[in-house]
Amino acid sequence: MMPRACVFCGNDAVPMTKEHIFANWIAGLYGHMPTGISQIVDTNGVVRVWGTRVFQDRIGIVCENCNGGWMSQLEGRVSQILGPIIKSGWTSSLSPVSQSDIAFWAVKTAFVMDHMYREERLIPDSEYRAFYDARQPLPSHMVWIAERSNPADNLASSLKEQVLEIQVPSNNQDLAARISDDIAAGARIYRVTFSVGHLAVQVFGHTLPTTFDVTEGPGNHEFTRRIWPASSQTIIWPPPRPIEDIGGLRGLHEMFGETSLPRIPRPIQQSNRKARRAARRTSNHLDTNQ
Repeated sequence: MMPRACVFCGNDAVPMTKEHIFANWIAGLYGHMPTGISQIVDTNGVVRVWGTRVFQDRIGIVCENCNGGWMSQLEGRVSQILGPIIKSGWTSSLSPVSQSDIAFWAVKTAFVMDHMYREERLIPDSEYRAFYDARQPLPSHMVWIAERSNPADNLASSLKEQVLEIQVPSNNQDLAARISDDIAAGARIYRVTFSVGHLAVQVFGHTLPTTFDVTEGPGNHEFTRRIWPASSQTIIWPPPRPIEDIGGLRGLHEMFGETSLPRIPRPIQQSNRKARRAARRTSNHLDTNQ
C-alpha cells in the first residue's frame, strides 16, 4: 500500500507523485530508453522479475511539492557532475561542495530505493523527515563512492541490509554496551549500497543516540572515496582500483564490516529467525539492455 502522505515532508494535502528511482537525466545519458528487466531478490531467495524501460521504475511516495522542488533542484545540481562519471567513468575532481551534493543525492536515492520492496523496509520513517528538515545527509550518515570498471548490461543494482552487529575499539567497551542496549531498545543501523553505470555508492546510517565513526582500513582508500562527512579538500574520483577487485557490489557492501576489533553481540531479542533473515536482506534493482 502506497503512503497517503509524502514520506519526506509528511504533507497529505497536496497530490502525490511517482518518484523515479533514478532520474530521467540518467536515462538520457544513454541516448534512448531501451527495454530491460528489473529484478528483486527477497530474504528467502525468491526472485521477482518484470519488464521495464531502463531507469523508468517509479514509486508513488512523494508529494508534487517535494518532487518538483528540492528533489528536482538536487538532481539538476548533481547531473553535471555525475553524468560523465556514470556514463563514461571520467576522472573527476570533486570539491567539498560537490562531495556534499553527491552525498545528499546518494542518501535521497537510497531512501527512495528502500520503498521499492516495501515488504522489507529498512530505513525508519523518522529518518526521512529528519533528512528533509536538514536538506543534507544527517550527522549519523556516512557515504562512500567507488568505481565499477565494466557495467556492461547491468546498468544499476542495489543491496540493503540491517546491521545487527558492529565492532568497537577494545578500549571502549562502555560504548559497546550502550550501542547494544540501544539496538535492543529498537535503534537501527543500516547500509544501502548501489551502483549506476560506472558509479558505486555506499550509504551507512543509524538511529542510535550515540555518535560514532566508522574506521576505514588501511587498504580501503584503494577502492573508495569518502564524501560524507565531506572532506575539506578536493578529492579525485575514481580511486586507484575498481570494486571488481573486491568482489563487485557485494564486496563493497561488506567492505566496512570486517576489522580485528571485538564485535558487539546481537541482542537476545533480535536473535530470532526473522532477525537473522533481515541481517541478510538483499534487494537488487537490475536494468539490462536487450
